[in-house]
Amino acid sequence: MSAGTPRTMYPTYQSERLLYSMANVMWAVASSERRRHAPESPWARCPVAGPRSDSSGGYGHGQWHYLIRGLHPYHRLQRKLIEGGVATGGTRSVASYDEDTRRWVEAARRALAVDRAEGPVDRLYFATSYPAYLDKTNATAVHAALGLSRAAGAYDLGGAVRSGIGAIRAAADGAAAGRHVLAVTSDVRNGLAGSGDEADGGDAAAAFVFGSGAVLATLIGESTTTDEILDRWRAPGELGARRWEPRFAEDALVSLAEDAVAEAFKEASLSPGQVDHLIVCGSHDRAIRRLRKSIGTKADAVADDLGSVLGNSAAAQPGVILADVLDRAQPGQVVVLVTVADGRTY
Repeated sequence: MSAGTPRTMYPTYQSERLLYSMANVMWAVASSERRRHAPESPWARCPVAGPRSDSSGGYGHGQWHYLIRGLHPYHRLQRKLIEGGVATGGTRSVASYDEDTRRWVEAARRALAVDRAEGPVDRLYFATSYPAYLDKTNATAVHAALGLSRAAGAYDLGGAVRSGIGAIRAAADGAAAGRHVLAVTSDVRNGLAGSGDEADGGDAAAAFVFGSGAVLATLIGESTTTDEILDRWRAPGELGARRWEPRFAEDALVSLAEDAVAEAFKEASLSPGQVDHLIVCGSHDRAIRRLRKSIGTKADAVADDLGSVLGNSAAAQPGVILADVLDRAQPGQVVVLVTVADGRTY
């Protein structure tokens, strides 16, 4: 995110990868309304190509149930019409003037609407890099809007791009411990006028339900590598992010991610050739492009990051892309999610 002088010269970088195997999908529903827009109009009503406006979950039998909903704003802004911008093609999703990251609770509402787990949600994680409030817990607003039980805990994971994958992993750990957990990832991305962040960012959300019962996907392996590298930061209260020279962080990030991927493949007893869908996302474009090639999966297994129609939705990006992939994946297929983003070590 934005600028300012960081207190430390070594922000944390973490590369995370998760492996998912599709269970027997018994039910799935998805719908989207697409409207073409006039070329001269800066606002596009839904993309003419890209993800469904709501990516629906499915049901089967397995260890966990895992239901997802991806959500993005109705409006699109054509990048070529951003004055002074560097981007020339595609669109980015844009939230309305009165929508902050908490307003994307609708993604969670839709996920819960098809949730067939036994018992109520007993834990909620809300992740965003752009929280509406500091000090005050943002997750409590989501908790209230969903009408969850007072006994259900609500916790924020905020301020960093890596918060989204952190919420998903925390929810998965909670499910492994027998809890019924909801993870909501949401972001509204801004940037300085004419900057790459303004053009390439995107506003979106995704919600995931983890627990016992019906299953859409099962976690079969995971690994994490962490190091401190100065690449991107934003000082509190500032709008735009500052970035170090991308080449300086590229090699280190690629090495971290490749180590995490190798370890996760080993844990899952899989090889790159067995991957049906590869998702690589994060905040460092050069490292992401290299990883898509170096991981060694089939070329047609690399998933679209939706950047040309939505943009990079930061903390919500891993969940939004995963929701889109799971909406299309077939029973028995393996999905790999690799994230390269900044955050605190834990």
